[in-house]
Amino acid sequence: MQTFQIIFGKRVRYFRKRQKWSQEKLAEKTGLSRERISKIETGKSGTHFQHVDSIVRAFDVPFNEFFNDFEKDPPPD
Repeated sequence: MQTFQIIFGKRVRYFRKRQKWSQEKLAEKTGLSRERISKIETGKSGTHFQHVDSIVRAFDVPFNEFFNDFEKDPPPD
């Protein structure tokens, strides 16, 4: 079983690519650095709940949509 950190990172990457955003654009929208976004996406860094909130809100999707089927990997790019 994958950890929350890894699965969350994959979901962030999936939704970012779905929006056709760069890591820089997501960083601007969340107030996080591009380096932090990169570490989150690769599962090398966890994040605080406040950052989870800002990331999900940046995508303008309901939390339940973002976390739907959380145990499964997102569809491939």
